[in-house]
Amino acid sequence: MSDTNSLNRTTINPKIFGGKPIIRGRRLAVEHVLGMLAAGDTI
Repeated sequence: MSDTNSLNRTTINPKIFGGKPIIRGRRLAVEHVLGMLAAGDTI
């Protein structure tokens, strides 16, 4: 996945999760996904 494609999948909205980056169309924080990957989960 290219960097541009990755950026198109994320969004920031101050009304959701205090403005943290989330996956577009979902209420899933990017930091949560990164934490899962760091813990050893697979994509």
